[in-house]
Amino acid sequence: MAVFTLALNYAAALYIDEIGDDMGQDYVIKRSTAMDFQETRRTGVREKKLVTSDECLYQNLILIDMEKGAEVELHKIHCSETIFLLDGELEIIFADENVRLKSGDCCYFKPGSLHGMRCSDGPARFLAVFSPSKID
Repeated sequence: MAVFTLALNYAAALYIDEIGDDMGQDYVIKRSTAMDFQETRRTGVREKKLVTSDECLYQNLILIDMEKGAEVELHKIHCSETIFLLDGELEIIFADENVRLKSGDCCYFKPGSLHGMRCSDGPARFLAVFSPSKID
């Protein structure tokens, strides 16, 4: 529970330094508790975009909630992706195996890796970091 509370506090008052002059400011503060979750194109998956490419060229940070039975299909992305599971359990799906993550687990996907995820046993919440945030 301490890890979950720490991560939510981090997401609630986010500080980013050294963004650079091209982004217009040195920091971004968002209160995630004041933000609403937004539906995604995937059924049962909602998100709060805490840091976007409009604010930071180096990473996107997204708080994601998945309902029981929700699934993200196998897909590839061009950037790296790291997820940190705050609450619940997720099944990470690869082409040749599946791996179960529990609260407090972290998983890194290198650019171009084929992966997906499934929330079979109940709701799950995790932070996802995509880096870099924009690829030309």
